[in-house]
Amino acid sequence: MNSGLNIVFTDLDRTLLRDDRTVSERDYSSLIRLGQLGIIRVIATGRSPFSLRKVLPENFPIDYVIFSSGAGICDWRFQKIILKRHLSSRQVKPAIEILLEHNADFMVHAPIPDNHLFYFHGDGLHNSDFHQRIELYGEYARPLLIPLKMRETCQIIAIFPEAGYGDYLKTRDRLTGVNVIRTTSPLDHRSHWMEILPEEVSKATAAEWLSEELNIPQEKTLGIGNDYNDEALLEWTNTGFVVANGPEELKKRFNPVSSNQENGFTEAIEAVIGEMSR
Repeated sequence: MNSGLNIVFTDLDRTLLRDDRTVSERDYSSLIRLGQLGIIRVIATGRSPFSLRKVLPENFPIDYVIFSSGAGICDWRFQKIILKRHLSSRQVKPAIEILLEHNADFMVHAPIPDNHLFYFHGDGLHNSDFHQRIELYGEYARPLLIPLKMRETCQIIAIFPEAGYGDYLKTRDRLTGVNVIRTTSPLDHRSHWMEILPEEVSKATAAEWLSEELNIPQEKTLGIGNDYNDEALLEWTNTGFVVANGPEELKKRFNPVSSNQENGFTEAIEAVIGEMSR
């Protein structure tokens, strides 16, 4: 096993995946080479397992997936969920009340492993991204009936249009007892998504849990991301990289590499362990 690096955590959309949702030949070869070197390969994504399987085949060369921004972990080799965390009804109720008071457009997701199912609330009159997500999931989206009768949920996602960042901040500042993660919309790449998760849940805490399970020290970890929801992960890993298509403020804080269109993933790996070719 490589002595300087034992595990790699990479975001998926617009980090490992190119804009057409494919992986470059070079990055794919790098994933295979990492496996040959005995280095654990982990995707850390906001996608649910259902959404993930739309873009990755079961034989994709990775070992684990941190999904739903850290709410769960899947052993990809055996297609088995090994960790799942949920919001309790005691956490969901006050969060929904605050979102309603702020007239936010939001979705409440069912528990893992069915967290591609969600219940939505909002008029979305000036929020095309909200409607686009409902249309994208179609048969899996249902209007929210209040009071919500689920005992636990995976997460809540509120969607604020590009011009609504001030509303995002006002809403965020009132939420307590939960972890609020900022994400740039993976759909229109402009809107602000607010992911509401259990207080202890993030990509970073999931990465820490998995590393401890595998007896891998923090100093032998590497993280690659492209957006605000990767920030905690990049802070936790020993070496953090941001692809060129990421926000300027993150590129100033972490090691910048080429974009997702130009093999930024491989560039980050090679910065730590050298050429990936044999």
